[in-house]
Amino acid sequence: MALPSRLRTLFTIIATLVVTQNLFLSFTLESSSNDPEKAHQSAFYTGEASANLNLNAGNHTQHTVVSQNISISNVPQPAATPSATATTTAPAPNKTLVILLGDLRGGETAWQTLYDNVLDVNSADLALMIGHNSTRSAYRNASLFDRATFHWEFSEYNDWADALDLIRFKNGTATGWRENVVPLMHPGSQVLGGVKMSGFSGSGGVIFMIRWFLTKKLQELQLTERYDRFILTRADHYYLCRHDISQMDPNRLWVPEGSDCGGITDRHLIVSSRHVLQALNVLPQLLTQPQEYKNLLRIRSGNPEKILYKSWKLSRIRRHIRRFDRNMFTCGETGDTTRWRELGELVEEGVRLKYADEYNQSRMTCGKQH
Repeated sequence: MALPSRLRTLFTIIATLVVTQNLFLSFTLESSSNDPEKAHQSAFYTGEASANLNLNAGNHTQHTVVSQNISISNVPQPAATPSATATTTAPAPNKTLVILLGDLRGGETAWQTLYDNVLDVNSADLALMIGHNSTRSAYRNASLFDRATFHWEFSEYNDWADALDLIRFKNGTATGWRENVVPLMHPGSQVLGGVKMSGFSGSGGVIFMIRWFLTKKLQELQLTERYDRFILTRADHYYLCRHDISQMDPNRLWVPEGSDCGGITDRHLIVSSRHVLQALNVLPQLLTQPQEYKNLLRIRSGNPEKILYKSWKLSRIRRHIRRFDRNMFTCGETGDTTRWRELGELVEEGVRLKYADEYNQSRMTCGKQH
């Protein structure tokens, strides 16, 4: 059957355009084969440069799309342009700093939960405040050192009385704590544990002295200006589930439920840059205002938790305390050193317990989350 004359005419025009385009492309590619710049331009217009542009664009999610259906003869040849280069934006700095205080304990199994459930969840940096030469040989190459942004060390004292002597009044004079504080204390008190006098037990003096060392570092490096929030904790915590602080009011002091021992637990604190120095200022306040603490000093059951709670009251930050359901428990590996409590049973998480009540509370909390 003969085609209508108009349809034959249309097919003739299309065929002519196709032949013309192919001839032009052949001429362009042949003439540019010895000219890299022209070859690049030719490739751009035939769509062959789109892959190169996408590679050069780095992390860009939007790329130039080159159409292969455009009539090249009707597009003016552009001037040579520089090749596409990646433009990267520096990531925002982390605004939360997690600080591990004291000896390295717990082991890699526990530390992996720190990375997964605390650091990564909160986009947080890590700092280590540990004793000089106190790290056991098994932990000399611990992953904590690779992960840490800051690594600070304090001297380990045979008698922590020597450390307390470093604390001075603002005018630089000694506090006279031996004359003003010790006579008020029960001989078996835990408040200044680590100080070798009067039979003091526990590790209260060590705990609070480490916080004083940390205060000096935060001030020296102006870290309260760099970070908005701090998590003061220990290396030997196993985080059974996500520890997300984003929904916790940053104007409050957040402490997990449990392990208060008549005061408030000293093992974990989430605090803002506004309140962190006040929260750490326990020992200087105790040594310079012992009369404010005399009711706690003179009893055998005086301990760091009670002193901490009293200190926060005197500093007027106790009213900011809020509690959250515990999702971590204190643990250890066989061979870990301890100043106070020996390790207990091995649990299914692959670590040894220190306090069974913390473990049970954490399992209840994290069971609710799943």
